[in-house]
This record gives sequence, C-alpha cells and structure tokens, in this order.
Amino acid sequence: EESEAHSLEQSNTARIEALAARLDALTAHLGAAKAEEKAEVNEIKSEADATVKAGHEEAEKVEAGVEGPAGKRLTELEAKVEKLEDLANLKKDVTESGNVAEEEADAELAADEKKEAAASAEEEKAATEKVAAEEG
Repeated sequence: EESEAHSLEQSNTARIEALAARLDALTAHLGAAKAEEKAEVNEIKSEADATVKAGHEEAEKVEAGVEGPAGKRLTELEAKVEKLEDLANLKKDVTESGNVAEEEADAELAADEKKEAAASAEEEKAATEKVAAEEG
C-alpha cells in the first residue's frame, strides 16, 4: 500500500511538473504575442503620426500656394473653366430647344398634310358621288 501511494505521489508530481512546464510555455507564448501586438500598435501609431504630419505639411504648402502667384493663376483658370462649362451648357440648351422646335414644326407639317389628304379624299368622294348621281 505504501509503495502504491508512493508511486501515485510520484505520478501526480510528474503530472504537476508537466502542467507547470506547459503553463510556463503558454505564459512565455502569451508574453511574446503581447510584445508583438504592442510592436504592431506602435508601428501603426508611427505611420499615422507620419501621415498626419505629411498632411499638415501639404496643407501648409497648399495654403502658401493659394496665397501666392500660383494661387492667383489657379483661381483665374478655375474661373475660365467655369465660364466654358456655362457656355457648353448654354449651347446644349440651345441645341435641345432647337430640336424641340424642329420636332414641333415636323408634327405641325404632318398634321397639315393629313388634313389636306382628308380634304382631298372628301372632294374626290363628292365628285364620284356627283358623277354617279348624274349617270344614275
């Protein structure tokens, strides 16, 4: 019995030591993962800071350009582009209204031709009836 208890104790001790070793390995792995995650977070923060700094520098350059001769030229060019766009829209409107007027004239002409054809058919019918009445 004592030998069996001693054997059981040794077995339990071995299991405890194995579990302790696994726990140490998992703790080390977790520590490494946390360190890696922290490094990634720091890298992302550095990239974000660099991007923000570059954005501020670019904004300062743009502001300086807008206030200087290049900015004045840009404003002039934008005004010319806007004027050209307005002219293009006006030309489009005139073309569209011309097309509408042309379509209306065509429709009016077709209606007149239809009326003339109907009147001509009526005259022909009347003449035919008159001839038939005279012969009959």
